[in-house]
Amino acid sequence: MPCGSDPGRDLIPGKLAHMSLSPPAPLVPDAARNNWVDRYAPLTLQPYLRLARADRPIGTWLLLFPCWWSQVLAEIHTHAATLNLGYLALFAIGAFVMRGAGCAY
Repeated sequence: MPCGSDPGRDLIPGKLAHMSLSPPAPLVPDAARNNWVDRYAPLTLQPYLRLARADRPIGTWLLLFPCWWSQVLAEIHTHAATLNLGYLALFAIGAFVMRGAGCAY
């Protein structure tokens, strides 16, 4: 680099403006902005919810639907009059926790 040259001159115009001394906001590159974690979760829980990828529900759904489907098939097989909502809730909690654990590990 020649003496007296400006190191920022070779950058794309406008890209140098975002460089400042303040720390950047903690954003996750692939997360949609203004999701429910950013809007409603307490600030103390936000890092943990982001770590568990709670703002991206597809993993939970992919674990939950087979569990619910197997519960419905079991209830049909046993000729139950109604679905056991306790098991459905237990499967929902388990799917959320296990998917979060899988994403964090």
